[in-house]
Amino acid sequence: MTIGDNVLMASNIFITDTSHGSFRDEADAPQVAPDDRKLLTKPTKIGNNVWIGEGACILPGVEIGDGCTIGANAVVTKSIPANSVVGGVPAKVLRIWNKELGIWERCQ
Repeated sequence: MTIGDNVLMASNIFITDTSHGSFRDEADAPQVAPDDRKLLTKPTKIGNNVWIGEGACILPGVEIGDGCTIGANAVVTKSIPANSVVGGVPAKVLRIWNKELGIWERCQ
């Protein structure tokens, strides 16, 4: 796991690079107890100048670009491009910084 500089983290957040079992390729059967499933790891990376809101959850393999804001209680399941605001379950990009205009633009 990599966490960049100047990252602001609210309370009750969860960041992981590990999961018990696979639900895709070579899936683990539901009859297998979670503790007995294969332990899988995927690198998780948080860039510089990121703000992670209260109760956010960042899952294995996610990369959060520089300058992002992660909304409260968001569940980040996929990588997020730099200078984005994300929120929701699962999290999606809500706004992105337009450097040329100097404004946050809504995403459709």
